[in-house]
Amino acid sequence: MNLVKLLIKSFAGTGHLWMMFGQMRYVNLSRCEFAARYMCTSIERVAATPAKDVQDQKSAYYKQMAANQSEYNEKPAGWENAKPYSKLPGPKPAPIFGNLWRFFPGIGTYYGLDQISQHRRFTKEFGNIVKLSGLKLRPDIVLCFEPEDIEKVYRNEGVWPHREGLESLIYYKLNIRNDIFKGEGGVLTGHGEKWFYARSVVNPPMMQPRSAQQYIGVIDDTTHDFIRRLDYLQSKHPQGEMPADFDNEISKWALESICVIGLNKRLGLLNSNIAPDSEEQVFINDVLDLFKLLNKLDVEPSLWKWISTPTFRRYVKTLNRIMDFERKHMDEAIAQFENSKGAEKSQSELSVLEQLLKRDKKVAYAMVFDMFVAGIDTTSRTSAAALYYLSTNSRAQEKLRAETKRVLPNKDSPVTKEVLNNMPYLRACIKETTRLAPIAIGNLRRTPRDLVLSGYQIPKGTDVLNGHMYLSRQDKYFPSADEYIPDRWMKGQNEKYTSKDAHPFTFMPFGFGPRSCIGKRFAQLEMEILLAKLIRNYTLSWPHDEMKWYRSACSNTMLVKMRLVNFTRSQLTTRYMSTATEAVVTNKNQKSAYYKHIAKNQSESNEKPAGWDTAKPFSEVPGPKPIPILGNLWRFFPGIGAYGDLDMLSQQHRLFEEYGPIVKITKMKMRPDMLFLSDPKDIEMMFRNDGVWPQRDGMDSIVHYRLKIRNDIFQGQGGVLTSQGEQWFDTRSVVNQPLMKPRSAQQYVGVVDTVTQDLISRIDYLISKHPQGEMPKDFLNELAKWALESICAIGLDKRLGLLDSNLSPDSQEQTFINDVLEFFILMNELDVKVSLWKFYSTPTWKRYVKILDRIVDFQKKNMDEAIEQLKKQDGVERKQAEMSILEQLLKKDKKIALAMIFDMLLAGIDTTSRTVAAALYFLAKNQQAQERLRAEVRSVLPNKDSPVTKDALNNMPYLKAVIKETTRMAPIGTGNMRQMTKDIVLSGYQIPKGTEVISMNLILSFQDKYFVRAKEFIPERWMRGEKEEWTSKDANPFVSLPFGFGPRSCVGRRLAQLELDVLIAKIARNYTWTWPHEDMKWSIKLLYGVDSPLKYHMKPQSD
Repeated sequence: MNLVKLLIKSFAGTGHLWMMFGQMRYVNLSRCEFAARYMCTSIERVAATPAKDVQDQKSAYYKQMAANQSEYNEKPAGWENAKPYSKLPGPKPAPIFGNLWRFFPGIGTYYGLDQISQHRRFTKEFGNIVKLSGLKLRPDIVLCFEPEDIEKVYRNEGVWPHREGLESLIYYKLNIRNDIFKGEGGVLTGHGEKWFYARSVVNPPMMQPRSAQQYIGVIDDTTHDFIRRLDYLQSKHPQGEMPADFDNEISKWALESICVIGLNKRLGLLNSNIAPDSEEQVFINDVLDLFKLLNKLDVEPSLWKWISTPTFRRYVKTLNRIMDFERKHMDEAIAQFENSKGAEKSQSELSVLEQLLKRDKKVAYAMVFDMFVAGIDTTSRTSAAALYYLSTNSRAQEKLRAETKRVLPNKDSPVTKEVLNNMPYLRACIKETTRLAPIAIGNLRRTPRDLVLSGYQIPKGTDVLNGHMYLSRQDKYFPSADEYIPDRWMKGQNEKYTSKDAHPFTFMPFGFGPRSCIGKRFAQLEMEILLAKLIRNYTLSWPHDEMKWYRSACSNTMLVKMRLVNFTRSQLTTRYMSTATEAVVTNKNQKSAYYKHIAKNQSESNEKPAGWDTAKPFSEVPGPKPIPILGNLWRFFPGIGAYGDLDMLSQQHRLFEEYGPIVKITKMKMRPDMLFLSDPKDIEMMFRNDGVWPQRDGMDSIVHYRLKIRNDIFQGQGGVLTSQGEQWFDTRSVVNQPLMKPRSAQQYVGVVDTVTQDLISRIDYLISKHPQGEMPKDFLNELAKWALESICAIGLDKRLGLLDSNLSPDSQEQTFINDVLEFFILMNELDVKVSLWKFYSTPTWKRYVKILDRIVDFQKKNMDEAIEQLKKQDGVERKQAEMSILEQLLKKDKKIALAMIFDMLLAGIDTTSRTVAAALYFLAKNQQAQERLRAEVRSVLPNKDSPVTKDALNNMPYLKAVIKETTRMAPIGTGNMRQMTKDIVLSGYQIPKGTEVISMNLILSFQDKYFVRAKEFIPERWMRGEKEEWTSKDANPFVSLPFGFGPRSCVGRRLAQLELDVLIAKIARNYTWTWPHEDMKWSIKLLYGVDSPLKYHMKPQSD
């Protein structure tokens, strides 16, 4: 009856008795007694009620409940029969000093014992419930080591759970730096109504599983950088031993991760060594020091509340540095948010700070402060503990590795939500780690009402410490409790070690109830990704003494630093071998030898593919029949042969029309047999069987030039463009890191934006020279100058000034551009058409060599100048993000660096400029698409001169669709070539090893069977949620491959895409343009592209 009266009072007190009967959606009954922490009742207002009103009503409701709880004096069941509080077992306080003396140096019985050792001593002397009274400087503490009692404490923690402690941090926030926190203690140190409000604000973006999952990609990127850092550290020691400060490396990863989650900001901590006195390293040191100081001030005896002790002064100084660092980065993040106002972002694209700022600015500041303080040392030390346990338990490590390899087929496979959902053993490893090495030894609660624990009366207001770590080490709850056995958390595993019968309140690394760890979702996510990628990439060992541990009330950490972990690159597997002997790879030479071994096995393998015996022989593949002596070569003779006067694309069209989707051309005299494919299933088969070292011939003239004529420069290095086999693999392995990762390209957004702004100014000038704003007929040359300027800035960190003014026609730069454009025409004459240059020096060959000499001389001059500039900066520590491509590659291999920059400057001009020209033409002819693009660009670039940033590009999906549709209709290459390294079956025919296979992708891209209205420019076909009538979602992915596929795909694609994104975005923001001429003419002279003067009519935007 009293309970009913109290419930009615709680509703009537807020004037909402009607809610109990009319609008109460859910009543959660989780125990019959009133002691349930929400008084057994959860109330929601109807969804139509305004959010602010709901929050106000909710706050008022819980405030009334808290007041009622405070007034509630009814004693719990069993109170009268329970022993009085004074009878609780525990050490007896002495006169004057109470029990404080027991912790004094030299005389105290508990001095020198860490917290877990103290707990063992207490239970041995006093049992499972112990009272520590007479502590003078703080209230009594009851230590609880009985799971049933612990459950009762949590179930009765009240509406606003109170957790005393961290008084020094509260004092700092609310007294010393109230200018920042403005009375807001946050969820870490707040209490009562303020805590409840703050927790209500931060719960949605932090505690819902899907909220954490949205950051999987960014944590995966950060962790990938950490893996690269480990590669470097491993290379510095013959046994791959980590350095003495390896815990600092993990802390850098943790800070980088929490910064990108909290602020959407990368600090670059993992790219290179950071200076010991850098802001970032000092911040990490301060956070690590903070927990030690907290322990001295709030756990050990201290007089800081009465006098300013040296420890307290150091504590304040440390916290001031922490606060200044955090505030600086929060302010920068907020400024970035302000700059991107108006850009429509989905919830999944917002950082935690951005989400919280929409709710409450004060709470946002306090929460991000807590994230930085609590999210580094905790996560890094738990991760370090997991590595230790796995390195000393090879069985668990191998079982986890098998699981990771099953869901991450390659070492650099990204971790996704689906991947994590399929790694139960990974979660078991983390759970077992937090059982043995939790960050906190237990959880503290102040009881809001009288309780009975273990038959003793516990009065309201008593601090109770739940001793979870002690219980987690008891064999009665966890068999072989001191052993690391992840299987105990796996269903259906060895029953001997199962944890299914353990009381659920023995083990609680993240606490329980509404005051459980607010960052648990992020911490679990970070640890899962880190361990998955580490175990996928390395094997770990620990050839040393057992780990020593340091335990305080604030943390439970390793005393011996992580210098003792040996990392060895994990066993390599490859998609090319179904059954291969795996080899442990620890360095580049072993890696190269391993793949060389695979390639040799492939070369020697005579095993025939599935379907070979029933397939038709190669001789029956359709195609033109060769004649005696001349074979099929005569068909390509100008004026005589059927294909002699056709360009490459027209030849492919003719072959497709005459012979179908698979065509063979044999007896070409000067080259192997060729096979042309226009069935996407065959094209996929070609790529899936291109071997460990994909072979792509067809550039004999440039190979001869580099390795014979100018070997003085290239020194046997063909580069990724022309080399084959092992040399290609070694080269590609070096250049992939700075060129193929999305974030590697993104570091140059600012550089490309600056160059592109210069082109915009140049276009403004050209518009002023014509009444209709018509571009000059050589506008392609302007685009080529922009492309060269961009690639030099990216590759060499060098500006040429091509866009500042008119170049002299005979300048070195203009001559270089002309030479590059002509180079592709001459290469087409020498390597595609019939030519005798291999037998004697033809006029075309002589001109080709002369042009290449000028190209190489220009490239070498600018590279030498760039290298000289780098030498002047020797000793200057630079972050990865500040380095040019050349600088990054020089640190790896000088010969490869020079060859790669040659390729970039050669292949990065005509290709990109022609793609831009095509995109501008298609948009000029399709004003609807141009207007939609402009609207999107304006939403993220509010002003015409707004800089293009990574975030801006991430919010322009239609721009990406425009470029994708452009490269579908006007790819630079009409297809891809591979020389088969093994026998395969295509379209039911036997295709022998060594056959040159060419995919005819451009022909396929214009077929309505793959793309509805394929000859029309419709970017919407690449947008999700658009009209189904023209969607491309059902198109075979091997139809349109503008950048190729697989390990030999275009190495410059990331940079090319970045340049295209930035330029087209800025042109769309600054101009409208039309094409009042005949339809564009197209040509192919090795490269496919526009062939009409680019006389767009361009008009500046007014705003």
